[in-house]
Amino acid sequence: MRYVNNLSYCSHMALTHDDLRQIKTIVKDAIDSSLDEKLDEKFQAGFSSIWDYNLEPTLNTLMNDVHNIKRDVSTLQKDMVTKHHVDSRFDALERSMAEHMTEPSIMRDRKLDEKTNVVAKKLGVKTVFTRTDVVEIERITPFAVKPAVD
Repeated sequence: MRYVNNLSYCSHMALTHDDLRQIKTIVKDAIDSSLDEKLDEKFQAGFSSIWDYNLEPTLNTLMNDVHNIKRDVSTLQKDMVTKHHVDSRFDALERSMAEHMTEPSIMRDRKLDEKTNVVAKKLGVKTVFTRTDVVEIERITPFAVKPAVD
């Protein structure tokens, strides 16, 4: 009854500007808190759903991809060849090719030189060449030889 009496009392009195401002603040706070609670619940439910079905799987996939990239880079670094290694391998290959390319011609030239010397000696034995002719033929060689002592 008291409430009713207060209302009847309030109805006879005019509300001031401060009263209206206070009522507005009280109603606004009540509505805002009610809306905030409802929005918080809906936001949390929505965000939880987005996290569970979209964000978390995507982030897990991204983390796995980064892990795989790190592993691949590590493997590449282990297998990576340095410039020094490549240069040394090319130098070895070049030497090997040079040896194989010149070796047969050098061997062939040595055999030809030996055959020439053998023929000159045989012709010297048969007195077709003199001893001096044989020594001169032996000295004509494409290879370094020890000096002949007469």
